[in-house]
Amino acid sequence: MSYQTPAQFRIAAFPSGSFNELSDVEVQHALDVAQAEVDAALRPHHTLPLVEVDSSIIEAERVIASYRLMLFRGFKPETLDPSLSLRYQEVVGVGSVEPSASFLGRLSTGRFLLSRSADSTLKRERRARVWNTLPQRQAR
Repeated sequence: MSYQTPAQFRIAAFPSGSFNELSDVEVQHALDVAQAEVDAALRPHHTLPLVEVDSSIIEAERVIASYRLMLFRGFKPETLDPSLSLRYQEVVGVGSVEPSASFLGRLSTGRFLLSRSADSTLKRERRARVWNTLPQRQAR
């Protein structure tokens, strides 16, 4: 399951309005593939599924899906929308961006960590610590 719905994707996709003629099934497939790529980078340092989704994760999924849908439709994103191409390079690490310096590269090596509340394991551990520090009632 992707981090956004096809309707949410269409509202903020790059370039704006370019995917309105695609079916929800086609858009959902692109989002699912993009989400799998993002999750592969998250997995080494975060427990999935995420409890809360950081906006940077949604943006990365949107960039990957937009770029791939442009290719699917037969366009060259580099010429049609250079900003999308640059964003894709920054997210995935191709072209002039080294993979280790990309957003996904930093996620996979732990150089970009999400907030503690986004990770379900960390959230459970924090709740357990808070619960265990509460004063215990004395038996009467």
